[in-house]
Amino acid sequence: MARIAVIGVGGWGKNHLRVLYEFNCLKAFCDIDPLKVKIYEDRYHVKGYTSIEQMFNEVALDAVTICVPTSLHYQIAQKALLRGLHIFVEKPLTYSSQDGEKLVELAKELRKILAV
Repeated sequence: MARIAVIGVGGWGKNHLRVLYEFNCLKAFCDIDPLKVKIYEDRYHVKGYTSIEQMFNEVALDAVTICVPTSLHYQIAQKALLRGLHIFVEKPLTYSSQDGEKLVELAKELRKILAV
């Protein structure tokens, strides 16, 4: 079974949490809002984090879904790819086509799935 984390549990992220929980592959999640972290930890009985780095350091993962504001997509996706993770990014992939192309090339180089 895949081990997946959700980054950002706002609008779409909360749906990703629910579905991954139902599929029994939700292993962690991260959000900058400590109140959301507490609420969803209680609801889904899975560890939540306010730091992506801490989550990456403490949890063995195969993939992440990125559900944060678009301005953060490139930075977070690059970080996750460099950690060896497969990625699903809520649309749009990035603000600029250049950043999107960089992520595609990095994913190819690292042989990781990058989906939008």
